[in-house]
Amino acid sequence: MQINVGAYIAELLYGHPSVAIPGLGSFTSNYKSASIDHVQGKVQPPSLQLQFSAHLTLDDGLLLEGIKKKYQLDMSQARKELEQFVADTKAALERREIVTIPQVGRLYLDYENHLQFLQEGNNFNVDAFGLPTVQFLPVKRSEAVASAPVNTSVSGKTTTPVAIAHWFQRNVLWLGSLTFVLVLSGIYLVFIKPPQTSGGNPAANNKLPTPVERINISPTSQAPPEEENASLSANAEENSANVDLDTEEATLPPGQQSCIILIGKFGNENNIKRLVQRLYEEGYEPYTENKNKLTLVGVQFTYDSDKEVQRTLSAIRKKFDKRAQVIKR
Repeated sequence: MQINVGAYIAELLYGHPSVAIPGLGSFTSNYKSASIDHVQGKVQPPSLQLQFSAHLTLDDGLLLEGIKKKYQLDMSQARKELEQFVADTKAALERREIVTIPQVGRLYLDYENHLQFLQEGNNFNVDAFGLPTVQFLPVKRSEAVASAPVNTSVSGKTTTPVAIAHWFQRNVLWLGSLTFVLVLSGIYLVFIKPPQTSGGNPAANNKLPTPVERINISPTSQAPPEEENASLSANAEENSANVDLDTEEATLPPGQQSCIILIGKFGNENNIKRLVQRLYEEGYEPYTENKNKLTLVGVQFTYDSDKEVQRTLSAIRKKFDKRAQVIKR
């Protein structure tokens, strides 16, 4: 009979706040209230967030007793199976392998030889078990001015509607600027009169001022009207071409290029959020891309030389995953 000790841990977590694995550590669960992810537009139901501590190695007897009853073993056989499971798990971790505990999560050693745990997507909260993640979309509301009732004072006179008062408060700066411009225009029209020419010569009155750029320039140095029109037409075509040009990405400064380093592919949204949050905390710009049913997570940055790419790749492998690789540069 094949005995799967790891598969039985998930069954115990549904009914107990903590489950100990003697000689390895303990799983503890903490209540996590419902949360709203405004970025992805999702509402997460209440759940129990699992944590694993390698310092809590005392045996609470739950796992040993559960294995004994489930597989109908005596105490010595159950203890032997449990000790073999712990020994196999430690050996796999020493080989830098990821140990998967079904429906619970994964255990692995980080670069500092600290035991880390990543929870799977199971919800061990019995009260909220079966509640799915709800997808929502923001509701676009159009601003409408509500008609406020007219308040009547004791004397019978009506006051200013609340809606009009609010409109004046929102536009007081605009109204003040408009009033200032109107006052200046009135002063100009009343007190400052345009100069009158005394010869009665309409041609002198309609004479346009000479452009500044044509002063002190001989007539021979000016381009003929046909050449000016041709130059203006060429400039117009060039500007039109520049306007119609569609660029998908922002132009980088000369000598700089962009690079993307892939850290891993994930299907669990909590793992994605934790990795993205950690990238922000480490000072990197996260990169995500949906591909099939998985999400690619990595970092993106600009660089001037290949040495910067290698230096950043080495840092990413050291801090996050030694299998990180460059997928775009």
